[in-house]
Amino acid sequence: MSLRARVALGAGRAAGWASRVTGRGAGTQVSGRVMLAIAPDLLEQVGSGRRCAIVSATNGKTTTT
Repeated sequence: MSLRARVALGAGRAAGWASRVTGRGAGTQVSGRVMLAIAPDLLEQVGSGRRCAIVSATNGKTTTT
C-alpha cells in the first residue's frame, strides 16, 4: 500500500473520530470522503488481491456472507 493511501486512512480515521467526539455525526461519511479526497484510488489499493461480491438490490444484503 502506498504512503498516500496510508496517510489517507489515518486522516480519514481522525476525521471520523473528530466527527463523533464533537457530536456532528457518526463519522462514517466524513471519513470516507476525506480518505477518497486524499487517495482517489484507495479502494483499489485496499481491495487488491481480494475477492468481493457486490449486492445492490433491495433483498439479500443481510444474508450474504
